Amino acid sequence: MTLLKKISVAVMVGVLASQPVIAGSFFKSREAANAETKAAEEAKKEAYRQEEDRKHRESQAKREAEKLAKQKDREAKKLAKQKEREEKRKRLSEERKAQALKAAEERKARQAKEKAAYLEKLKQQNAKKVAVAPVTKAEPLLVAKEKAEPVETAEPVEKKQLTMKTTARVGEDKKKKSGSVDKTAELKARFLSNLKANRLTSPVGNNALESIEALEKAGVDASTQRKMVAQKYLGWSRSNLSKKKFAKAKSYADKANGISKGSADKMIAKIEKAQAAQPVKKPSPPVVKSAPAKNDPEEKSTINKVSDGVGNMFKGFGF
Repeated sequence: MTLLKKISVAVMVGVLASQPVIAGSFFKSREAANAETKAAEEAKKEAYRQEEDRKHRESQAKREAEKLAKQKDREAKKLAKQKEREEKRKRLSEERKAQALKAAEERKARQAKEKAAYLEKLKQQNAKKVAVAPVTKAEPLLVAKEKAEPVETAEPVEKKQLTMKTTARVGEDKKKKSGSVDKTAELKARFLSNLKANRLTSPVGNNALESIEALEKAGVDASTQRKMVAQKYLGWSRSNLSKKKFAKAKSYADKANGISKGSADKMIAKIEKAQAAQPVKKPSPPVVKSAPAKNDPEEKSTINKVSDGVGNMFKGFGF
């Protein structure tokens, strides 16, 4: 029995001695399983995070690409519009240049046409004047014969010289008449310019009256020009008459009569009639100061005033 007890005690002791080792191994395996589970979860989370980061980077890159594409599209449209504007501006500039050149050519053609017409008119006028010009005694029927037939080569020397002299004289007369026509046109143009600018009798050296006198010296009838100047003065006279400025109206009417005699007689009569119809202002009667009354105490003589003052002074001293 003692042996059995000893054996049972030894077994129990062995069992008791082995229990902590078993418990430790159990706990160790559980901790390892938890660690593995945690590591697996962490790995899963890390993989999810990495996937999210990748998606975020891809979406961001996509947005950047779309933004760059839109910016490039805007820049391309802007450049296209700018190019279109430049082309339009260039086209308009070329059209304006073409129009200006066309207008200049038309103006030159018109001026050339007017000049040719004017020269043709002068030529016809000079031809008429030369045709009407009288033939001198020294050359009877010679000019007409020369125009009608060509000069024969076998004619005498004296006749040939006479023909040459006659032709030269006719050419000189033609040049003189052409020069006089040009001068007349110039004087008329100067007269119209002065009339338009109201330079009728002044300044000296550039006025309408001097142009009229120059025309008359050249043998041109300037009565129409005189009437035009007179009408200008009459217009001013009429304007001043309507404002009842009779002196100015009369002055302008006199000037009109001085330029064109008798052109302002009716106007002068009208001014005088209007002036006579004005009411005459009666002069106001002179103011007469009435003489002071004799017994007026305020109108004392100087002596009385002095005597009164001296008397009052003595009264003050008790005399």
